[in-house]
Amino acid sequence: MDPSASGNMQKIGWKFKRGMMHKKSSFQLRDLQQRFIDNLSAKRSDSLFLGLFDIYVNNRHIRLLKALANTYPVCQKLVGEQYFRRMVNPYLEQHSSYSPSLNDYGAGLAEALLDSPFVLGLPYLIDIVRLEWNIQCLLIGADERAFDWSMLALIPSSQYADLIFHRPANSVLMYSAFPIDRIWETNQVDFTGNDSVDLTEGAVYLFVRRFCFDIRIDRLTALQWEILNAIDGKRSLEELRTVLIGKAEEKVIIESLPALIKAGYIVNFS
Repeated sequence: MDPSASGNMQKIGWKFKRGMMHKKSSFQLRDLQQRFIDNLSAKRSDSLFLGLFDIYVNNRHIRLLKALANTYPVCQKLVGEQYFRRMVNPYLEQHSSYSPSLNDYGAGLAEALLDSPFVLGLPYLIDIVRLEWNIQCLLIGADERAFDWSMLALIPSSQYADLIFHRPANSVLMYSAFPIDRIWETNQVDFTGNDSVDLTEGAVYLFVRRFCFDIRIDRLTALQWEILNAIDGKRSLEELRTVLIGKAEEKVIIESLPALIKAGYIVNFS
């Protein structure tokens, strides 16, 4: 027999075996995928699937729980690690992460906890959760440039009534019946001083923003709150005067705007 022919036969045989091996592997993968689908649809249950799936579920649970703990550290500190775990467990079971970044996980936790028995007796906790989620979003956002007074100086006074002011895009207005800013502040790792909080001190109007690489939470007056909320409606200066009529005298409203700009609560205009 021609040696070269023998060599070719060996090559053909090796290719055939390799093809069979690949085909067998494909069948195994396809079978495993089908078993996965069958178990998800409750058509059947077997120990192989349950073992593999339990490992996946457990790792997923731990990873998402850690993400929530990182996003809501004050909330966890207030109630304790075990209580926090039990409190967020229903959310973990019902909400998956569809983003490549775990920083995006936990957006709906406050709403999910509204009817939870774990927040009974802790009326301020939902607002703390909302505050911490806002902080999470602000920290990964961008800083805003300062207000450009030179550009404002170029606007003719006859057009002032048409000016529309804007607060920083990377900022949040919050209202709470409880001093959540004080609760958040006293539960920071580096906090020193008197950590007592009076829950009965009354409602707070807050302006939360990123400042360099930190978070600033400022308390607003009721009038400042009303003005900034009205500004969010993209209203002109003339429209602001109409909307805020009855909240304060027109002169007081107009005089409040420069102070809001200097404080960084208004950073732009159109």
